[in-house]
Amino acid sequence: MPEANNGAGIFSSIQSPSTVYNGQVTLTGTPAVNALAAATTIKSVTIENVSTNATVYVGNATVTIANGYALRPGATISLDIDSLSKVYVIGTAGNIVTYIAVN
Repeated sequence: MPEANNGAGIFSSIQSPSTVYNGQVTLTGTPAVNALAAATTIKSVTIENVSTNATVYVGNATVTIANGYALRPGATISLDIDSLSKVYVIGTAGNIVTYIAVN
């Protein structure tokens, strides 16, 4: 396994992801705000807004249409984050977003 220098002259192993998680979320409510999943430890996630949806917005637990990252239909965004439960999506009820994550 490759070694990485942590800047202090000490080397540590870089761990490759070993688990893949995938799923989809159907937005509910008005406005619809949903976490991607329950607390699941990850290293990164890629989210896709299904091409038949309206624009959805990605952010944290306080995401709104005014402050979220706009994800157009068919677009994706990748995030380095430690838990699926920290990523929220807001949009029209019934819209579906899919995700794939690794840990």
